[in-house]
Amino acid sequence: MNWCMVIVYTGFASLGGFLYGYDIGAINGAKETEGFRTTFNLSSAAGCGGSNVSNATSDSTDKLDEDALIGLIVATFPLGAALGTIIAAVTSEFIGRKYVIMVGSGVATVGIALQSTSFFLWMLLVGRAISGIGVGVLFMVVPVCVGEIAPREVRGRMVL
Repeated sequence: MNWCMVIVYTGFASLGGFLYGYDIGAINGAKETEGFRTTFNLSSAAGCGGSNVSNATSDSTDKLDEDALIGLIVATFPLGAALGTIIAAVTSEFIGRKYVIMVGSGVATVGIALQSTSFFLWMLLVGRAISGIGVGVLFMVVPVCVGEIAPREVRGRMVL
């Protein structure tokens, strides 16, 4: 394999790491917007499904519930990624790294589409978990695959 192909393949394969960082940054900005809070009823901490159930608790309890829901939204993606790395470790030896990268990309795309079209909190959480699994698969398999195809002289620089 010539150098040009190694660089192109490494660049495309490394997009999995980019997706992880982009998602973490994007959700941190999105969770502060009024539209996000309104869509998922976070102002009242109503819970899953979009119902506007109000309870007779103090404002501090509502704030605690809202913070817990936002924490759950943010944490669902890395938890899915952790599960994805375990799945990738088991499956990449059996079906091959190239196919695992393709499946991981497809799973991440489905999760991102679900997040983008969600109108209920449960849809957002499922989408973040699914995209986390896909990105976790990429996060696990891509460095190994790049290390296998890179020439010996630059292998360490390509994997980092």
